Amino acid sequence: MIALDIGTTHSKAVALNRQGRVVQQVFARNIILKNPPGIMEQAPGAIWQTVQELLDALSVLQPERLVLSSAMHGFLACGANALPLTNFWLWSDLRADALAQAFRKSDAGREYYQRTGVPVHAMSPAMKWKWAKENRETWVNACARIFDIKSWLWYQLTGEYAIDMACAAASGMMNLHAASWDAVFLSENGLSAEQLPKIVPPKHSAPLRPALARRWGKITCIIGTSDGAAASLALPAGTQAHAKASLTIGTSAALRVLSHKPVLDEAMRTFCYRIDKQQFIVGGASNNGANVLEWMQQQMFGGRIALTELTALIAQSPPGAGGLIFLPYIYGERAPLYRGDVTGGFVGLQNAHTQADMVRAVMEGVLLNLRLISEGIRAHLPFEQLLLGGGFAQNSAGVQLLADILQTPVQCVQEGMDQSIAGLLRLTGDFWEMETPTHFYGAPFEPDIALKAVYENVYRHFTDEVKGL
Repeated sequence: MIALDIGTTHSKAVALNRQGRVVQQVFARNIILKNPPGIMEQAPGAIWQTVQELLDALSVLQPERLVLSSAMHGFLACGANALPLTNFWLWSDLRADALAQAFRKSDAGREYYQRTGVPVHAMSPAMKWKWAKENRETWVNACARIFDIKSWLWYQLTGEYAIDMACAAASGMMNLHAASWDAVFLSENGLSAEQLPKIVPPKHSAPLRPALARRWGKITCIIGTSDGAAASLALPAGTQAHAKASLTIGTSAALRVLSHKPVLDEAMRTFCYRIDKQQFIVGGASNNGANVLEWMQQQMFGGRIALTELTALIAQSPPGAGGLIFLPYIYGERAPLYRGDVTGGFVGLQNAHTQADMVRAVMEGVLLNLRLISEGIRAHLPFEQLLLGGGFAQNSAGVQLLADILQTPVQCVQEGMDQSIAGLLRLTGDFWEMETPTHFYGAPFEPDIALKAVYENVYRHFTDEVKGL
């Protein structure tokens, strides 16, 4: 089987055998178009070309199945015959920010969240469509179909106009409770259900288009789910629904908990997306993850020091960085603030502070924000352990800091393994001769109880500063 994952910055295809072992994997970088500032797009043709090249590389293995996952919140408007009228607008595209902020403060915005489970923010295709109706009348009038990244690729692969439930939920156009397109949003925004893909369960399958079957062989395609939903499904077999939370820290960061019922937050701090008829993911996603550390590496250290060396510097600074606080919102923010215009920076910087203090403060700031996100989740779904994936999971000093700040044990994905791929293993379980391996995660990092009071004080200082933004 091939698991195909289309991320924001990278795409990958992983070939697995029936024991769930990786046979071969190939990667590609996705080109992001960022001009002017605030616009974040990808060319549809380039993404489809990348997918074809990845599948060309693995088709020699004669795969039986192809299952998909992708980043959420992509938006593509197409005319007749699914010909693109726009580029893909990524989750990080902020052109709808002012509109979204105003809508978020309204009664209509709060009612919208209660229907859809999607916090009002420029990330969502729903807000992108609202903005386009006011600013792009020509192509809005010509729009016959709306896709996200995976539903468009599904159309290219199979000819079906369909979307899985998790990606449909993340669009902000689906009614969370009815698991169908939200009639109120459609009627208020000049859309019809015919312009949107058919919502299908994540195990929905279809054959390749005949021309592609001649190229790659007879492969059954499984529509799969979003990358976040797949990561949440990677819990070890037998785990209670919300006993463990799935945390991914890559370029950005996201914390999610599985639930068997919809969970909505009065303050709109968390999202709630359906995976299927029985399962939901509740959580919060931050724009600011390892990208903040990379910014520090490049802008403060001129790229002269590796990230591993950089994070080693935190050992030279005391917990709390000598009273230095860093607000990590240098890329705007989704959870918990949902403001594209918010900015970051140091608070309390003095001449006595060292480079090591600044490095520790930056890393603590990213993780303190994750604690702030976790508080919104734990208010409804308490969890006892974090299962961590993404590149940050290989940073042992950072993982221990995460455990200390959240005062929660953290288990990391083993090097070379991937949460989303493991979730897809569970999703297509009838193909495999195994359950998700129990050795998928390493031994837990336990929180240092002696630092609990220290980080309670640091967290209070941090949240006081966030309230003033």
